[in-house]
Amino acid sequence: FACVDTKELSRHALLHSSSAGVQALLLSNRPEHTTIRRAVLDAQSSGGVCVADDTVCAQGKGNGACAARQLQPCMRRNNSSSNKLAAAEQGLPKKKMPKPQPWLVLLSQRRVALAGALVAFAVLYAFSRQDEAKDNEEIPCDVLTNPRWAPRLPSLVELSLRNCGLTELPAAIGQCASLKKLDLGGNDLTDLPMTLAKCTRLEILFVLGSRRMQSVPKVLARMTSLTRLGLKSNGLTKLHGDALPPHLIHAIFTDNQITTIDEEAWRKFSSIRKLMLANNKLTSFTGGTNPSKNLASLELVRLANNDLQSLPDEVLRAPRLAWVALAGNPRLVGFGQLASALETTMARIDFSDAVALGKGASGSVRSASFKGTPCAVKELLETSSDGAARDELAVHERVAGETPSTLIKTLAIIREPPAVVMERLTKNARDLARPPTIIEVTRDRYEDGERFSSAFSITLLKGLAEALRYLHSKRVAHGDVYGHNTLVLDSTGAAKLGDFGASFYYGELAPSAQRLIERVEVRAFGVLCAEVATRIVGAAATRDRLLAVADDCLQGDAAARPSFERLVAALGNVN
Repeated sequence: FACVDTKELSRHALLHSSSAGVQALLLSNRPEHTTIRRAVLDAQSSGGVCVADDTVCAQGKGNGACAARQLQPCMRRNNSSSNKLAAAEQGLPKKKMPKPQPWLVLLSQRRVALAGALVAFAVLYAFSRQDEAKDNEEIPCDVLTNPRWAPRLPSLVELSLRNCGLTELPAAIGQCASLKKLDLGGNDLTDLPMTLAKCTRLEILFVLGSRRMQSVPKVLARMTSLTRLGLKSNGLTKLHGDALPPHLIHAIFTDNQITTIDEEAWRKFSSIRKLMLANNKLTSFTGGTNPSKNLASLELVRLANNDLQSLPDEVLRAPRLAWVALAGNPRLVGFGQLASALETTMARIDFSDAVALGKGASGSVRSASFKGTPCAVKELLETSSDGAARDELAVHERVAGETPSTLIKTLAIIREPPAVVMERLTKNARDLARPPTIIEVTRDRYEDGERFSSAFSITLLKGLAEALRYLHSKRVAHGDVYGHNTLVLDSTGAAKLGDFGASFYYGELAPSAQRLIERVEVRAFGVLCAEVATRIVGAAATRDRLLAVADDCLQGDAAARPSFERLVAALGNVN
């Protein structure tokens, strides 16, 4: 744009900010107007003239370019402006130029506004795609030492450095002030830096497979936000409370070399709901000098594959304890008298049309055929977080026979490699729920808006209670009574309880412990009963009666809870 300040024109007696003033300038023969007039004429030869507040603007390549203040869109003249203006320069008369129509000005303004909006949108979209690309960019293993990533460290919320070959965690981890989840699995760490304490928002930490890490890193004691800690498959030998976080809810110490837990550690366990200690070398699990306080929040404990010699009744009386696994402790629980009629070999199983059916902590399941009958074969892991293959085989042998229809039937067992042959369920069978994650800790996940009819709920709960009554009549604890281990066959609520991975025989424990083991499992049934009852549509009376049954099972005093024999009778009166 070539622009002329109309304040300058006003000093020469021209009309301020008007088309008439511009035309008067162009018709003027006064020498002092020559420079300004030539600039306007030169610009006008390429376009037109418009007026804006205190600025006259000639659209084109004229002299005297300036920044127009409060400039309104210039309207291009469609007539022969250049010839007329040239005539005006020679002092010849010319027709008065018409003012732009208001609707044309408005239309032009809207076009400019639309163009501006489109440009702004394009810029914002480009920035958003750039940010999205950054968010989706794979985080490299050297993120903590890479200068390019340094500005982004404070904004990281989750960070995975799995299998990065680390022998130590860089001190720069302390710059990750927003970090909530950190995964260091698959490295060869021996300790963690004290700068980790600067991650004051860290809630979840995993360190897996660091076999040279023999002690819990002391920095963890300073991390008050850390509630979920996974130190699986490391080299820990003892649990010292002075290194543990103060507010643990979920702790995984599976597959270490732990032999003892000190008193301070027991005190730090007072908020723990889920404690995983399978595959260690513990000889005792006492709860410390004050188990009623130290284990007040404990709901689930896995103690399989240790060397426990005893389990105090005080532990089994923990008011919220509902899931316990004790298999693989030969000096504590045995196998009972085993039958051999179920034994077969893998060679007799037809896997020609095998399809994977599922996978759990203790093994994987696929379809097959046995003696011409469709079946499901669970191939067992030698050891797992729930127990050992030999213990699961022993349970299947012990409960085989005239089992209730709500237990998955065992057809055969295989010693080497360890496997169980079971009845195959219909294709429309589904899990009642999904297992909890580290966030839910011990509570199953149901589909959003999941609702059940009263008939479905009654059939389901009666069937499960009958299955558990049968197991405990054989002195077998299931160890994992959950909706995700319950297969619903159809819309009627017909169901089957499966997965004996955490099961164990407790018939060799003292009578008082045997009664408490059953009452612990009754509480697990109470949790499931409440989950189902609260999802009943209508039938308020049925819902309330089932919730009353659940409340009876959930009593804090384990000894006051009903047996499964009583539960079957109580549910028989609900309709």
